[in-house]
Amino acid sequence: MSRLVVAYFAALATLAVLDFLWLGFIAKGFIQAQVGPLMLERPNWTAAMGFYLVFIVGIVISSLVSRVLRS
Repeated sequence: MSRLVVAYFAALATLAVLDFLWLGFIAKGFIQAQVGPLMLERPNWTAAMGFYLVFIVGIVISSLVSRVLRS
């Protein structure tokens, strides 16, 4: 069980850093140009956090399934 928790938090930290860099710096102008009119003035942080928490569960589960299928 502890390996599962470590995998979850490792994936969460990795995605948080990469997404922060991508959305905040690397593709900021592109995203604003392409999706600008659809964006809110202030992000809905509750929805974003909920998405990321569930998304990471999917990533961890899919990696476990692939590991079980390989063995």
